[in-house]
Amino acid sequence: MNLIRTGRIASFAAAALVLAACESQPTAATAGASFTEDDRVAQSTPLDVQEAALRWLIDNKSATGLDAQCVSTGFPDFDADPSSLLLDRFAGSTPAIVPLSDCTVDVSGITYNPTGGFAQWFKLGTPVITGRTATIEAAMQLNGRLFEAYACEARLRNVWTITGCVLTAAG
Repeated sequence: MNLIRTGRIASFAAAALVLAACESQPTAATAGASFTEDDRVAQSTPLDVQEAALRWLIDNKSATGLDAQCVSTGFPDFDADPSSLLLDRFAGSTPAIVPLSDCTVDVSGITYNPTGGFAQWFKLGTPVITGRTATIEAAMQLNGRLFEAYACEARLRNVWTITGCVLTAAG
């Protein structure tokens, strides 16, 4: 009788160990599963919203014939270089997407220092994220004088997308 009980206890213990080992390993279903929108919201960073705002500026406010588009962050001064993580998302772009420190800005224009050619300046504020929506200040400057500032709204759909920008200042 003791052998049967010992055997059953050992079987239950072995089964429990196997079950615990299986639960700690990702299954093929969970390892390749797509994130839900709630997962994307939880994993969103200000960098994702800044990327969406920069893509909007590039798509809607880019000039032609540029050697580079200079990017800065920080509101209200916009005088900080963006993180390399943001710039890496635009690697290989034409014209080049570069940090503001690679450019010279003065009243006569904006110059990309390595080539001496013309550049444009894109400015990104710090986004405020609330659930699946965000707001961010964005601006562009061209030729030393043309300036436009925007208050943009973004929404998380598979990725952060700018849903609208309102012109707040121009010069």
